Amino acid sequence: MDTPADAHDALTALATGTWSQVVLATVRRLDLIALLGARAADLEEVCYSLGTQRYPTLLLLTACEGLGLVQHRDDAYVLGPLTRPIYEAHGATLADWAEATAERRRCDALVAALRGDPPPAEPGLASPALGLSGLHATAAAALAAHLAVPAGGLAVELGGQGIFAAPLLARAPELRVAIPGSEPGALDAVERLGQPERVRLVESTDLERERAQLAIVAQLHPAEGRAALWGHLQRARTYLSDGAALAVVGPFLTQDAGRRPTAPLLALAALAADRAAWCPTLDAVAERVQAAGFARVEIVLLPEPDAAAIGYPSG
Repeated sequence: MDTPADAHDALTALATGTWSQVVLATVRRLDLIALLGARAADLEEVCYSLGTQRYPTLLLLTACEGLGLVQHRDDAYVLGPLTRPIYEAHGATLADWAEATAERRRCDALVAALRGDPPPAEPGLASPALGLSGLHATAAAALAAHLAVPAGGLAVELGGQGIFAAPLLARAPELRVAIPGSEPGALDAVERLGQPERVRLVESTDLERERAQLAIVAQLHPAEGRAALWGHLQRARTYLSDGAALAVVGPFLTQDAGRRPTAPLLALAALAADRAAWCPTLDAVAERVQAAGFARVEIVLLPEPDAAAIGYPSG
């Protein structure tokens, strides 16, 4: 029998499958396989050889690592188990097939983003998504199951559009949730949750007086920038009571990149759609949480594309 996790994995594969093929075609077009087949290369050498920009190239290599196309060893990249046979074949290969069959305008747009060129004169491309709720709902449920939910207490959600609040409400019938009214989509989130007696819009000044026992800060899309995420984190800190926990969750890059390609694929798709894309590492997020005054930070890998850094006031 299929489980919810199986269904989530299948839906995520559908959401990003086209972009996996586009990445393979882009790797073929840029001759990355030939470069790494000849020698190991670090990020700077890959950028120099391919004529690409540093951060987009890091996202490309991270996605390739997750897809089994490359491996990261001792600060350098080498061919992965899928691309070594391609390099050795020298003839028609799966990569050639991918380049021939991938939607060409997506590949063109991704190559332009990697090189810092103007986007192709084509209609805009949509990033892969199942809708934010569908993409993040399984991770939200896993995070709610992991957290110690304050019975009868108050939780505040920033940036999550109610997606991470929903499983908290289902798990703790007496929990109340506050969503700052200044948040984009805050009113829609409250209406979607449909529990006016438990979920309400609040002003920041009210939260600073009442204080919450739990805060969740979410970055749902790579186009949300650094300033937005760090600003949410700092504001959430001022809303919390003594002893409260804070969870920062989103599609972050992880050290487990070899099995988690979805976050960098989403970021590459955003770049190809001519949008800014920032996909922080989970370690960088954890450092920010600790810098905000939390004595202990727990790293939690959730169903793709998400991971979380949870700050606790003491060990």
